Amino acid sequence: MLCFYPGLGGIEFYTQELVQKGFTVFGTQRVCSVARLKEYGHSVITVGKRKHMYIAAIPSSKTVEMASLFSNLFDIDTTPLPNYINVTLTPSNPILHTTRLFVLFKDFVGQGYKELPLFYENWDDESSKLLIACDLELQNICKEIRGLDTSYVNSLLNHYESSDYKTLTEKINSIESFRGLKTPSIEKDGLLYPDFDSRYFTADFPYGLVIVKAFALLTKVSTPNIDMVLNWYQEVTNKDFINGDKLGKDCYMISMPQNYGIETLKQLEELYRNE
Repeated sequence: MLCFYPGLGGIEFYTQELVQKGFTVFGTQRVCSVARLKEYGHSVITVGKRKHMYIAAIPSSKTVEMASLFSNLFDIDTTPLPNYINVTLTPSNPILHTTRLFVLFKDFVGQGYKELPLFYENWDDESSKLLIACDLELQNICKEIRGLDTSYVNSLLNHYESSDYKTLTEKINSIESFRGLKTPSIEKDGLLYPDFDSRYFTADFPYGLVIVKAFALLTKVSTPNIDMVLNWYQEVTNKDFINGDKLGKDCYMISMPQNYGIETLKQLEELYRNE
């Protein structure tokens, strides 16, 4: 068996050969807690352990078994999900990190910053508004996937127990496990620059937001806010994964459904039903 923690990034596509050989692949919607480095190569500190986790497996017939295993290993209540799409489209880091980075660095043209806000503690209303807008577009994608149960793709307002952008900002500012987390940056000559090699960039855009956009293409859902954030990332990193409604020259690098012969919504739904 092979566990992805969290299980985002289109792993149901690039692990197909393993599943065909008899492996069980399973993944979580989110991580159990925030991990911070204590001693490099030796130990970490976990903060803010969740009370509940959600898991899906491939094949789906193994989901209940894997949820039980995970629950026993980590001593945490774990709910089995109806299918893996509820993991892949979870609006966590692929929406959370990417929108915040856009707000922080959208005007970056090469000049360094004397200081940068803390990533979460100084989270602002502009970030919340964009986060809610992108999350709504993701929810619209789910609504178009009518042949599958996507009910566990919980909106971020519900997840953070917020009613609007103001209460969302207050909530994110106040999460204890987020305190002190810095904006990914590198220092040079006393100035700070965005760290494009940070996992916030290298994972959450290509293996997060790009995957969401790939699903938007299959469902024909308009995503102007996701497009704005994704286009900015592709411009500053010189990548071309998706250009409008077309796949870009770098799309071969990503585990998006289109790279595995899935060209229609019907084919997508059949994939998850036949897991």
